[in-house]
Amino acid sequence: MKRFGAKVIVEGSDSLEAELAARRYGEKTGETYISPYNDLDVVAGQGTVGVELARQMDRIDRVFVSLGGGGLASGWPVT
Repeated sequence: MKRFGAKVIVEGSDSLEAELAARRYGEKTGETYISPYNDLDVVAGQGTVGVELARQMDRIDRVFVSLGGGGLASGWPVT
C-alpha cells in the first residue's frame, strides 16, 4: 500500500484493536470505514474469487487462503 502512495498507520496489537482504531479514525476525519469482512457487499465481491478460479482453471486440487477476519474465505463454495 505504501508503494502506491498510501499513508499506512499501524495501530494496536491485534486485528480488533486495529479495526477499532480505524473506525475511530474514520469518524474523526469524516472518512468511510469499509470492513474487509463484515460488509455484505465486500463479502459478495470476495465470493466471486472461487467462481473466477473455476472459470480460469480446468482442475483445482487445492486453494490456500490466508485467514484474518475470514471474509475472503466466506464466499467459497465447499465441494
